[in-house]
Amino acid sequence: MILDVSTYNKLLQRLNRLEDVDRVAKEFDLDREMVFVIYSQKTVRKATGDYYRVKNKSRKLYNDWKRGEDLVSIADRMRFPAVLTGLLIMQEHGWSKKRYRKVLHEPDQLKDERLKEELIAVCEADILYSPEGNRIQTDRGIVGEERMHDLLAAKGIDFLTEDELREETTGKTPDFLIKGSFRFKDQDIHWVESKASFGDRKEVSRNMKNQLEHYLDEHGPGMVVYWFGVASDVPRPKGILVETDDVESEM
Repeated sequence: MILDVSTYNKLLQRLNRLEDVDRVAKEFDLDREMVFVIYSQKTVRKATGDYYRVKNKSRKLYNDWKRGEDLVSIADRMRFPAVLTGLLIMQEHGWSKKRYRKVLHEPDQLKDERLKEELIAVCEADILYSPEGNRIQTDRGIVGEERMHDLLAAKGIDFLTEDELREETTGKTPDFLIKGSFRFKDQDIHWVESKASFGDRKEVSRNMKNQLEHYLDEHGPGMVVYWFGVASDVPRPKGILVETDDVESEM
């Protein structure tokens, strides 16, 4: 769906904690998963912006932890994702990022009961950066690509997948490169990119710069599909269609 930008901005104002997702979805009569994706993107952007603010205090936070304050409480106090907070503190404890990630996946390997319990709690408190959160995000992307794959196949459109393209090149590749092209909305489509995200101005502009403009230059006009909707004010450059899940009924 295309979400009016004023409504989208209201969503952003109300989505500050995970607990807000269900309430906001009900208040605006929107799909819960779409609202969760919008919340996730807002949280990730905030964490990116806050990273050095928290990192600069990591030694003090480590000392707070050594004195007995638990990791989740520190994360809540800093208004920073629990998994990332734990990482910064454990790095002060002498751990590498690789070891931290491994322990999050296998906390039972720890003999330190306090640390084991706290790292389990960190993962339970952080739906975005935890191993489970990463799995959910990966699965969401796979489902989107499968939907696009099935749609193209059902329409009898021949294409190469990203995996097939990577056997031939190490450069940037779209999710689907069309053999020839197909016509959609008065445009020839030579490639399709699937995005399991919500397309607001920041997201679409970033994707344009990092990927989509390259595909346009390399392969000609194409299409990007944001399965969880787009804001009404997103950039729509010539040669790149910006679509939502409505594409399934429109093609």
